[in-house]
Amino acid sequence: MASVIVKESMDLDKLIERMKASDKVFKTALKLGSAPVAKDIRRRAPREIPNLKFPDEKPLKQTITTKVTQKGTVFTANTGPTAPHARLLEYGHDIVLPGGEATGSRVPGKEFMAPAIDTMQAQSEQITEKEIADGLARLSK
Repeated sequence: MASVIVKESMDLDKLIERMKASDKVFKTALKLGSAPVAKDIRRRAPREIPNLKFPDEKPLKQTITTKVTQKGTVFTANTGPTAPHARLLEYGHDIVLPGGEATGSRVPGKEFMAPAIDTMQAQSEQITEKEIADGLARLSK
C-alpha cells in the first residue's frame, strides 16, 4: 500500500486554492456558454395572457434562467424556465374540467425550448470551450 506524507502544508494550500479557482472557471464558462440558449428560449417562448387566477405569477419569459451545479468534478448547466406550466406549453396537455374530468380535447404544444437548444448548441459549446481555455490559461500564469 502506498502512502503520502505531506511535509509542507503551503503546497497543499496552493493546490486547493488553484482547484477552487479552476472550479470557478468551469462554472463561469458554463454560465456564459448557456447565455445564447437562454436568450433564444426567451425569444421563442409563447406570449402569455396574464393569469388572473395567479396575478403574482411571473410571465414565462421572466423565469428563464441558467443554474450551474457541481457534483464532485462534474459540472452541469441547466437552462430553461422555472415556471411550473412551461412543460404544458412546450409539449401540450389534455383539457380537463375543474373536477379533473377529461374533456377529450387537447391543447397542442408549442415547442420553444428544444428548437432553441438545437439552434444554439454549437455556439454555446464554442463559447464554453473558449472560456474554459482562457480561464485555465489565466490560472497557469
